[in-house]
Amino acid sequence: MINKVIKIEEKDIYPSARERFIKTNRFDLSRPEHKNLMDMSETLREKHLDQINVQAVVSYYDSVVFNNSHVIAEDQDIYCNFFSQIPEDAVEGIFFYALTAGEWSCSEDSSEKNIMDELFADIWGTSYVDAGKEFLEKKFLWKSIATRYQNRKTFISGSFGPGYYGMAIQDSEKFLKILDGNLIDVRTNESGLMLPQKTCTGLYFILNRSDIRPEPSCVQCLGNPAGCDFCAIRENLRGKRRDTNDYIFTKEY
Repeated sequence: MINKVIKIEEKDIYPSARERFIKTNRFDLSRPEHKNLMDMSETLREKHLDQINVQAVVSYYDSVVFNNSHVIAEDQDIYCNFFSQIPEDAVEGIFFYALTAGEWSCSEDSSEKNIMDELFADIWGTSYVDAGKEFLEKKFLWKSIATRYQNRKTFISGSFGPGYYGMAIQDSEKFLKILDGNLIDVRTNESGLMLPQKTCTGLYFILNRSDIRPEPSCVQCLGNPAGCDFCAIRENLRGKRRDTNDYIFTKEY
């Protein structure tokens, strides 16, 4: 296990985080009332800038850890239903990651302790996590794959993680054991939720095929015990799949 810690500078992802913040709030900055709210949120962000600490830990494993639809690394068994749809010979490797934006909240000062500030702080935190994940993918993952596989055509899957594609939330603890969450000050509570709250974790498959992708609705799967072959949603969509561009899941590198 070789875990690599990556520090992400706030200035490098602020433009993306800001764009996501505006989109989440559905702000139209041509409207004065929305512009005023955005100015308020920017003031809040600047006041708590020292609390924004975006960092990640990543680890690469060869394809041998993927067997019988399970990913087993460092004695931790990771599984979700869609893994059964991935042929073992299509997997070249697996990247694990955990990323956090740190502990960011309004101070206890009564002048700041109001609903609007708390809402803005929460949305900024989510925006920085999403922007950080995008940065990690483009600036680290892509380069790492290009270096590792050189001239071989490979594809990277979307991210599989706890709470998505039917994977149990409690599996967060398994990911943090594989990655050593302490390296970026991330832990889980008794319910399996990660702390700080603005944290995400998951894995990417490095594939040699581009046709392995779930339906868009699979991301919200609750985990059918009977597996993907008995999923009503997949069955309904099989005969009426739209153009494949609507189902892009893997990306070529």
